[in-house]
Amino acid sequence: MKKLFLLFLVAILVGCAGKKYRILNSQLNGALKCQQSWVYFKLSDTLKGVILSHINAGFLCGTMASASVSLIVTDTKDTLRVLELCNVGKRFNSGDKVTICYSEKPPFNVSIPINSFYDCRYYNTYYGNVNLQ
Repeated sequence: MKKLFLLFLVAILVGCAGKKYRILNSQLNGALKCQQSWVYFKLSDTLKGVILSHINAGFLCGTMASASVSLIVTDTKDTLRVLELCNVGKRFNSGDKVTICYSEKPPFNVSIPINSFYDCRYYNTYYGNVNLQ
């Protein structure tokens, strides 16, 4: 009887873990699809704004490239998504005042951190350098 109970308990735990994995995998795939639909623009001027959200790049650039993602509300009240290549060191908090300078969109793939809350929302997306004011 104990063996049957343990077998039943293991089956429940494995089933629950598999469901959690499927949910996380579904959320990841949804966020990646949203990132693929982003439309990129070029900055024509240096802009000023306030950080809404910031996630550093997941790893240093090397064999693969990575970028941080900042959502910034500009002085003109536009919300922009700004990607900064290889940024693992700069840290920004919500409310920080920043300037955004032009940076060229690279011709290669870039690994971008996932933020499922913002990834599927439409924002004009730019490559740039973000610095505290």
